[in-house]
Amino acid sequence: MMQQHKPDTVLVIIAMAAEAAPCIDALDLKPKENVFDRRLPMKAYCGHRGKIELMLAVNGIDPRFGVDQVATQPAAVSAYAAIERFNPDMVINAGTAGGFKSAGLDIGEAVISGERLKFHDRRIPLAGFDEYGIGSYPCADMADMAKTLGLKTTGISTGNSLDMTPMDLEMIEKNHAAIKEMEAAAVAWVAWTMEKPFMALKAVSDFLDSPEKSETQFTKNLAKATQNLSRGLVGVIDYLGKEGT
Repeated sequence: MMQQHKPDTVLVIIAMAAEAAPCIDALDLKPKENVFDRRLPMKAYCGHRGKIELMLAVNGIDPRFGVDQVATQPAAVSAYAAIERFNPDMVINAGTAGGFKSAGLDIGEAVISGERLKFHDRRIPLAGFDEYGIGSYPCADMADMAKTLGLKTTGISTGNSLDMTPMDLEMIEKNHAAIKEMEAAAVAWVAWTMEKPFMALKAVSDFLDSPEKSETQFTKNLAKATQNLSRGLVGVIDYLGKEGT
């Protein structure tokens, strides 16, 4: 696990506009134009929270399909473009996620990434490529912060589908993850490649071990999850700001 850093500049990557809006409001961030290549739909919001300079990048709306650019490809592009532009001391991926009720999680609960981020749907059964597919990218050590903020730390597993196949479940269990989502490991890979400390903050929008469909739960619980996500993110930024004084 990477050692905890005391950043002056923090980059937050969020996939969906609905996830980002409460965070932008809570942190009093303002839109900033001409940050990314004009051909990219990503949006940037900037500001300060205490002594920390912030940039929040949202993946934007897909120009072909008219929906939020969720999942790993736009997350990786957002992370790379924003790191190149902003050169942060730390990268945070924030968003909603599915969680396991059996792991003691609650709907709306915000959690912090544990030691490593892994993929559960990149199955490449070839020597060397199998481990590459899983990824296992390091996270900053945020155990003290989590304890101070009263947040749990847990394994987080990333894939490109909202639902979950039996093989996905098997891999998630092998990844020792209580959270399943669609961006964190991709952002962690970019941060690791570009030598930036990384952590993820996720709020539970649906139970993976519930008979109710994930998409139904997600729609019903999105507002609660995003409000708790914004409160959690403010707490994280304020903690990092105090650590940096």
